[in-house]
Amino acid sequence: MKKYIYPLLTLLFTLSCTNEATAPKSSQTIDSLISEIKARDEVISKLNDSISILKYPADQRLATIKKHVTDGEYEKALSEISLLETIFPNAQETTTALGLVPEINSKVEAKKKDEEMRKALGFKGVPQKMSFEIDYNKVALSKMSISKTFVFDAYGDQWFYRDADRGTKFVTSAMSVTSTAKDPRLPQLAVYKVDGDKLTYVSVLETQFARWEDYGSYLGNYHDSGNDFQKVSTVRFKVGVQVEDEILSGPFAVVVKKENALVRTTDRFANPPVSYVGLVLYPQQLSLSDFDSDKDYIMVKLFNL
Repeated sequence: MKKYIYPLLTLLFTLSCTNEATAPKSSQTIDSLISEIKARDEVISKLNDSISILKYPADQRLATIKKHVTDGEYEKALSEISLLETIFPNAQETTTALGLVPEINSKVEAKKKDEEMRKALGFKGVPQKMSFEIDYNKVALSKMSISKTFVFDAYGDQWFYRDADRGTKFVTSAMSVTSTAKDPRLPQLAVYKVDGDKLTYVSVLETQFARWEDYGSYLGNYHDSGNDFQKVSTVRFKVGVQVEDEILSGPFAVVVKKENALVRTTDRFANPPVSYVGLVLYPQQLSLSDFDSDKDYIMVKLFNL
């Protein structure tokens, strides 16, 4: 029995020594593999970054910068220029973009001064626009006034009108819409009362056709091409709303939201059978910042301010 024990102990001792000698080598191999994997991950990450850059090349970045400038988004334009210079330092587009920086800085400064002036003047500092564009529509307003009657649907030397109730008057205007669309939706104006540094909602103006070819076309006996965007690019309307004298005697404003919402509808039992219906949803209050160029509202006209 003893003759087997001694060789076995010798073998175990030898194996133990062998494992202790190879353990550091195995650990070194694992560390080496981990380092190699990390290095390859970094290469893959850089390749992915390169692919992303190639998907958004310098010419497209320059086009985006110019659009930001056109839209008055100067901070975004400057940020894009900084990225363009970092990623494509030697590109011609970068040189062009850097050439825009003085112009952008000048516009940023002008915008700051304009905002400061507007704050000092309140709503009087907001630009008033009787002509404006909303998507595919060019809108021109004229003869905006306060009146005891709202006149619309004229034909020949006749017309329809509404008389204001006692203690009220109409805010009315002529409106022409020139559209590139053949079945456009139309914007809708609103009246707001000036309450210090806020505007408070009063009502929207309804939209009626200004004129018909004759009484027969008004009744719908035959088609009036002059009131159909399928036939002409410009159609004329009258807009109006009845407002309390108490509001009209103080400062108030006519505003428009940059939204086309009124749709053309036909009711053969109505006179006229064609009309524009719908509603633009206006907030209960508006502030000065709502009339910034990148916001949703346009100041059409201020009264008594």
